[in-house]
Amino acid sequence: MKTKLLASANGSDDKKKLKAYYIEHRLIFDNIVKILEEERKILMNQSESTKRYENPSWAYQQADFIGSKRTYDKVIDLLTIDPIEEKHD
Repeated sequence: MKTKLLASANGSDDKKKLKAYYIEHRLIFDNIVKILEEERKILMNQSESTKRYENPSWAYQQADFIGSKRTYDKVIDLLTIDPIEEKHD
């Protein structure tokens, strides 16, 4: 579990409760991650299209794709609960 997810908790009891909440609702988070991964895959397919080279703003579009990919990666990483982490307090 990512520390950032538990940063808003005050004290160890709140952290345990918050962690338990995330684990209890893991199915929801897993579904969100799956959706984000599918959207990321679509984005990557679009960014790799050779038709994009014809656009004079290609470099700006690539920069935008890279920034979007980075955002998807961060959110996916944040919401992913590792089964090993799930077992630890």
